[in-house]
Amino acid sequence: MPGTLHITNGDSVEIRDTGLEGDVLTWKDALHEGPVPGGLNLDELRPVRARYLASLDHLPEAEIMADLERRDRTLAEFRERSEVVSGSSTIFMINCSYSRFSTGSRGRTEAQPGSA
Repeated sequence: MPGTLHITNGDSVEIRDTGLEGDVLTWKDALHEGPVPGGLNLDELRPVRARYLASLDHLPEAEIMADLERRDRTLAEFRERSEVVSGSSTIFMINCSYSRFSTGSRGRTEAQPGSA
């Protein structure tokens, strides 16, 4: 069983250098900004978000798409982890509307990536 997965809300919290064990999933997609069309599964939503983020970040869309794919794979495997820690001490991810929106959106689709 893989170890701990730490989910951070963006790059503002850098826990890789703290000595905590486990992998880090950095959530970089502010889903409350830009297009999030209803009725799309993860595979359909990913290119929409990559295109939008590329227009803001001036990064290649393919690079953003690859990052989103890695994020979604890591998140889909969370049940295999011995522990999942979200945000900076869980409270942040639970008590802020941004995080509830982000994680709520993922929770509806993460169990069936690629399903229609």
